[in-house]
Amino acid sequence: MLGLDDEPSGGAWPTLVAIASRFGLDRADADELLDRARKRWLRHQALTSVRDDIAALLDTNGGIATGDEVALLLLAQRGSSKTGDERLHRGRAVVRAAIEAEQGRTTTRFTYRRLGTTIVLASHSGMRDAQELTDYASSLGPIADDLAAADPLAAPNVVIERLRAVEPPFGLEPLSDTRLVRLAAASSPRAAVSSRLELYPRGMPADRALTLARAALLGVGTLSEEQVRDRVRARFPEAAPLPPRPELDAPLKNLVGLEWFTDPVRAQAGFRVPPPPNASPTSSMFGGHNTRYRTGTSTLVPSDEVRTALDAEDRLQRSLAGGGFLVLTVSKDRLLLAERVLREQFVVEPFDAEASVIDEMRRIAIEKRAKWDTGIIAADAGGESGQHWDRLRQIARSAADATEAALLSHRDVLVTRTGLLARYGLLTPMLDRLRNRTTVTVDRSQTLRTLWVLVAADDPSARPSVDGTIIPIVNGSEWMVLPEAWLKNAHKIEPGAA
Repeated sequence: MLGLDDEPSGGAWPTLVAIASRFGLDRADADELLDRARKRWLRHQALTSVRDDIAALLDTNGGIATGDEVALLLLAQRGSSKTGDERLHRGRAVVRAAIEAEQGRTTTRFTYRRLGTTIVLASHSGMRDAQELTDYASSLGPIADDLAAADPLAAPNVVIERLRAVEPPFGLEPLSDTRLVRLAAASSPRAAVSSRLELYPRGMPADRALTLARAALLGVGTLSEEQVRDRVRARFPEAAPLPPRPELDAPLKNLVGLEWFTDPVRAQAGFRVPPPPNASPTSSMFGGHNTRYRTGTSTLVPSDEVRTALDAEDRLQRSLAGGGFLVLTVSKDRLLLAERVLREQFVVEPFDAEASVIDEMRRIAIEKRAKWDTGIIAADAGGESGQHWDRLRQIARSAADATEAALLSHRDVLVTRTGLLARYGLLTPMLDRLRNRTTVTVDRSQTLRTLWVLVAADDPSARPSVDGTIIPIVNGSEWMVLPEAWLKNAHKIEPGAA
């Protein structure tokens, strides 16, 4: 039921029927096992605390949220030692156990309803009726199905307009556009949400996903097979997977205009727009000039380097315009340059996380009459095995809380130097909460709307981490590698100028 086995069945939130079928149980035996599990979970002290948290989270989110939203909010609040898909997998298990335990109480604070392939949780209160809330979510499902079936896909503004036409129940505060669209998709058996808030069919054919994501694949130079997959998956995470090479070659050529090239001299290979027949293969395909030819024309267009820089600039501008959470990775030797260029080209407030934490720790040390050099510094030098490490982490946690509060008071922020937070094990939970505050649960009273986190890495294309601590990201849209071409301002060089 909790999906913690090696071969989960029935989707992320399996039904009792699916579980019984898998283990060869009849309905009576399955009901009895569920009843015993509920009683056991109801006595579990840790789950009691989780149930309290879920009730509070629902109250602060208008009384309604999808199962995955609740799982992510709990993970942000409590943290997890797991990363990636396994992290959400474990979060769902905890939520499932908690809500089943809650159903075992005489009076429940919240309930859930299965809609499509997921569940929606709703809380009881004097102002809100849980049944009305789940009915509202259910009414969004058919609209989401209709929008997902449209060809061409409905634009995001059309999606939001259609969904907002459904009158919400009394007591429900207006949902953000993102939460509204995601709730509608969760309430639908067939609709999924793109990174642009479009609704598209789950399992959408790979050829159609390629065609719709064409703009993300063109104008960025040479792409590896995995980069093509990542870009399509970032736009349409629940579309059918692309086939492997060489099966992928034909649709990319016919639908997008990219062909697979290899350069044995430079040991390079990838998909790119082919040059005209009379062009020099190596210079046109893999750089060496500041211009290249667009397929089928004799028009000079920007080189791969310029187009890569333009694409990076466009993504950063869209991120800042729309707000949200974005991790920016760059090689260690380009970190200071990246920070300077970001500050010069965008209206973002630089925030030195390490300096903020140290300032707060100094303040706390003074309040507690702790000596800085022989107390705080010595405890830090002693490391995790040191006698005073736990006490030091308590001070660091209080300092991190103050730092987080300070971040929420800024609007568009560029966070740098996060190593100290990682050292004390505080980086992941803090960024998890801030990511949710800028993407999932946007509090109208908060100032923060955009959070960029700049991270140095030996391999900028590897999953973002700081000193071995993985930074929480939900999908590829929350992570961007700053290309060297953008750092050199290649997009501001006129084609052919070099």
